[in-house]
Amino acid sequence: MRRFIYLFTLIVFMATVGRLLVHLRPVLAAPPPPSTQPPGTIYNPYPFGILPGDLVSEIARVRAEVAFIEAEAIAQWQALPPPILRRVSAGQQRRIEQFVARQRDCKMDRRCPYER
Repeated sequence: MRRFIYLFTLIVFMATVGRLLVHLRPVLAAPPPPSTQPPGTIYNPYPFGILPGDLVSEIARVRAEVAFIEAEAIAQWQALPPPILRRVSAGQQRRIEQFVARQRDCKMDRRCPYER
């Protein structure tokens, strides 16, 4: 029985390897099609008419809009009131830690000793 399983596994393995070798044989690459652009031109993947003719001025306009939006956001951020920071005394911190520990204990144990 053990020999049969070993033989069956070997046959399945060899069939898989053979199938992979047949399907993964090297494929000869076709030569690339000739380029329609004259040599020395910049690659442009967009069809004619999508990009504006005055691309440099359009890029400058978009950069100016971005700078304006960023400046407005920074002005709004700086106009916000400062956050209210409270210092917590050592006694308050201890009470907060005890409260959090009680809450954690109550979640872990259904019978909470701190509930009234």
